[in-house]
Amino acid sequence: MKFKSTLFAALFLSSMSNVAFASDHNQYVTLGLGFGDVEVDASVKGNDGENYGSDSVTFDQTTLNGAYGYHFNKYFAVEAKLNVAVTDEDDLKATTIGAYFKAGYPFSDVVEVYALAGYARTNFSVGDFEDDDYTNENGFSYGVEMNFNISDRWGVGVNYMSYYSDSEKYSDSFANVKSDIDFSTVSVYAKYRF
Repeated sequence: MKFKSTLFAALFLSSMSNVAFASDHNQYVTLGLGFGDVEVDASVKGNDGENYGSDSVTFDQTTLNGAYGYHFNKYFAVEAKLNVAVTDEDDLKATTIGAYFKAGYPFSDVVEVYALAGYARTNFSVGDFEDDDYTNENGFSYGVEMNFNISDRWGVGVNYMSYYSDSEKYSDSFANVKSDIDFSTVSVYAKYRF
């Protein structure tokens, strides 16, 4: 009988600790403003070995971004992010949606640092609104962020995100083309826990 009482007490106390953790505002949302660029590097080399040249173009991006996340504890979380270009230069916009695993360390009650790794889908749109040429790219995405807690519910932060980075090669009977595309942002955001 003593074993059953001890087991019941242990289960009760462990369930209470889960209730206490659940009331620690482990869900959160963020809303932020980001600045970044889409950088495209391309080079063309003929099959005869002649180098036909290379070029690099950068498209500045101003973005609105938001996230919904869930903290398992103070070290680990999962997060869904949406990053939308609100201005575009030379008719190029990049929009990204992604899912991330976060691992971090709270240096104090005020400062937390996290590393993010996940999978994202980036849509690059080029052209006029009526005649868009859409390119969707999927791949590994990563970032780092630093949060500053103002209260138990409110905070602010800054992050760096690399949403898309890839190298592609195309060949035909005349030439070999190599292109590199990188899309990254730096954002400031407000965070609310609930």
